[in-house]
Amino acid sequence: MQLRAGQLVLDQTIRYISEDTVDTFSLEVDAELIELKNYSRIAYLDEEGNQVVLKWQQDGPDGPMYLEMRQPQYTMVFHPENIFKAHYPTPQGVWELEVDTKHLTITQMSNKQIEIEIDYQIIMNAEPLANYQFRLIYQ
Repeated sequence: MQLRAGQLVLDQTIRYISEDTVDTFSLEVDAELIELKNYSRIAYLDEEGNQVVLKWQQDGPDGPMYLEMRQPQYTMVFHPENIFKAHYPTPQGVWELEVDTKHLTITQMSNKQIEIEIDYQIIMNAEPLANYQFRLIYQ
């Protein structure tokens, strides 16, 4: 097991389909990386002080990498071959959302830098709501 403290830079772009608008979000925070034999994870606090955990591993011996993003209210799974359902609490009740991963890469550089790129779409009731670009650099 390897435990290492570091810094992460996160950029996210959200393109809403029905409104034709774009939101961007950036965050720079301290983070903790744990690397185990079967999986790796990065944990950090978001801008509201909530812990976010990104855990990634290979889906079987020959399968693709997938990533799980855990937040206090919900969990999303990004898998390039499967659409996952997420239950997202709102003031109007719990929404059942589908997470369709379009692109996922996790690259570990020689200088111990990790880059995570996820492009995904959120769908509700068979209607696409938004396209997301998530980019994270940990060093």
